Amino acid sequence: MAPLTLRAATPADGPGVEALFSATHARELPHPVWQWRYHGRPGSPSVCTVADDGGRVVAHVGTLVSPADARGRGLRLGLWTDLMTHPERRDLGLFLDLAEANLAACRTAGLDLLYAFPNDRSYPLLKRLLGFLDLGDLRAYEAPLSGLRRADAAPAREGLPPAAELDSFWRRARPEHGLALRRDAAWVQWRFALRPGADYRTFHVMDAGRLSGWAAAKFFPAGRVGDVLELWHDGPAAADALLAAAAAWFKERGAETVSAWAGPRDPKAELWESWGLAPRGPATHFVAKALTPAGEAFAADASFWRIGKGDSDVF
Repeated sequence: MAPLTLRAATPADGPGVEALFSATHARELPHPVWQWRYHGRPGSPSVCTVADDGGRVVAHVGTLVSPADARGRGLRLGLWTDLMTHPERRDLGLFLDLAEANLAACRTAGLDLLYAFPNDRSYPLLKRLLGFLDLGDLRAYEAPLSGLRRADAAPAREGLPPAAELDSFWRRARPEHGLALRRDAAWVQWRFALRPGADYRTFHVMDAGRLSGWAAAKFFPAGRVGDVLELWHDGPAAADALLAAAAAWFKERGAETVSAWAGPRDPKAELWESWGLAPRGPATHFVAKALTPAGEAFAADASFWRIGKGDSDVF
């Protein structure tokens, strides 16, 4: 029998990773979604590691790489996702060896910082055995759609604006004192326009011919939840217009609850609260690990992070 091999994943591993996903989660990872997730951004190649047992993928760790803007400088971040070992091969030693191999590959690829939203099973392992720092749970801000407080606003336009407008807007709107994935046109279009089978709705507001804000939303029939995945704006009028557009779409779809994320000290928390949302929804674990000195401050302090549900691959 050939020995178990830890190696970098390749595009040819798609069927094996998809089979592992099905065995681990009892649901499918469609091939177009796998292709989009890990090979859909030529400028930001993913860093993925698999355990190969004689040609069969029995474990996997994926890292989705994105540029980020952090207090006036650029960083390279990785979202750790799809941490899987086959139910027949669950072994802590294998998991740790695979994780360490992926961490080494991420360092070689020049990543500064990793972050993850681990489930209850992997959460303690990442903290105790792999050196991830706990940034506290993200509590979803939620409110009944019928009780949402919002000002009258001119309607936002449906869809995304031109790429040049997204790029220009991000240069103006990126946080000066925090950390956020770079919401340039390449990221926004990959995340919300190119994902196969996703039912996203996007909106934007123009002011005097210039982009003033944009938002992305999704409706989850299970629970009848309308998620505000992204909302970026340069003033309260644009924010109100975007929320009004999202709320109208949620109402059309039959949503009962509106939900959004905000981290500690994120100005969006105040925005959500002004509309009647409160941190009473489900909690999501949030951890980070610095791979270079440039990432250390951000791995240790959640207050730097400007984070939304669009930062997660779940939504």
